[in-house]
Amino acid sequence: MRKRTVVIGICALALIGIGAAPRYLEELRIGGGYGDAADGGADFDKSGNIATDGSVKATGEMEAGKDSTWRGLVTAWDGAGTNAPGTLKLGSTNGTVGYVFMSNDRSGLRISSSLPTSDTDGNWLKAKTVTDLSSPPAIGGTTPASGKFTTLESTAAVTLGGVATQTQNLTHEALQLRRPISTATASLGISAYLNNSDSAYVNYGWALIGIDTNTAGSEIGRFAVHLRNAGSGPGSSPQLLVTGGGNMTVSGDATVEGGDLICGVGSQTRGVLTARHGASGNTPGVLKLASPNGTVHYFFAEDDGTLKVHSALPGSNSDGIEVGSQFSSTVTTFTTNDTTPSISGGRLFRVPGTWTTGNNITMFDSAVMGQEIVVIGGDSDCVVVDGGHLALAGNWTAAAGKTLRLVFDGTDWYETSRADN
Repeated sequence: MRKRTVVIGICALALIGIGAAPRYLEELRIGGGYGDAADGGADFDKSGNIATDGSVKATGEMEAGKDSTWRGLVTAWDGAGTNAPGTLKLGSTNGTVGYVFMSNDRSGLRISSSLPTSDTDGNWLKAKTVTDLSSPPAIGGTTPASGKFTTLESTAAVTLGGVATQTQNLTHEALQLRRPISTATASLGISAYLNNSDSAYVNYGWALIGIDTNTAGSEIGRFAVHLRNAGSGPGSSPQLLVTGGGNMTVSGDATVEGGDLICGVGSQTRGVLTARHGASGNTPGVLKLASPNGTVHYFFAEDDGTLKVHSALPGSNSDGIEVGSQFSSTVTTFTTNDTTPSISGGRLFRVPGTWTTGNNITMFDSAVMGQEIVVIGGDSDCVVVDGGHLALAGNWTAAAGKTLRLVFDGTDWYETSRADN
């Protein structure tokens, strides 16, 4: 075995303490030197670097780097194969030894009671109850701003800025961090319970960001906010829920201050604004509008579709007054020989020139109270007969150029005028 020639006395000199006039060695090799295949050893070079094949032990402290001058770096490499992670060995106050190492995906640190031989040995490092992160013990730093961590598992509640007298009223975790989906029972979310300043009446709630399916690859993101009074169970519905599809559900009132509320996308998606009716059959859906002087008006539809306006929330069909004309302004041609033609939703009607004698009109169907119609003649073979529910100034022959105007009171039709042009 080849070795560098070293004076044996050097070993003795190395044991002499550093004094006012120390003796210097440029380099020193012990045993076969670092990396020697037969015996191994250690090298000390003139730059101060030490390389050894063995262990380094210190009965005192060990430091890396120099304060505010050189950054210290301590490395624990993994061993051969895939079952020997680099490890930090720590002893507790009672002499119990623990081995700290990093998982393969760098998601967190684990601790084992023996030298780890796999990525799953031991358990994740856990943080015990932390009552206030504004002062130690902060996680990863001395202030909340610098307290950072990759993986945190809490065995008790973590309270952020809580008050002691309020914390005792909480029956659920103040902060929950759940892992990303990896198994059928996994979930992802953050929930926070918040107290107000009155410990006698505690309002608390939670906010959740997570998924609504536990199938990897098909997750749908959700955001929910739930505020509730003390005693309300955690299973009740959230006040605000936004799903991954962009649908939002608000269980209370929604107020938009200083902005527009827009439904749909121009030339792409049709917007629909819905005001549903309430319970008991006397609470119609309402559109509430304020006039320029601040007067509030309530618009609603009767059961037959008539649009009405009221000065207060309507409680029946009879509330309020009708709004303008509810009928089409187009001219609708009657079906030939129909003796009771429908005038639903219309105002102007024409008798076609193909009428057959003997098919006289005796009623106009599908009318609503207050509806007015004008019938334009087109064939003298068509006759509107006076009598029954038609109160006319005599029979009217629907010859071309003639018109008949009628109004409906909810039961009968009344002639208001006729013309021969």
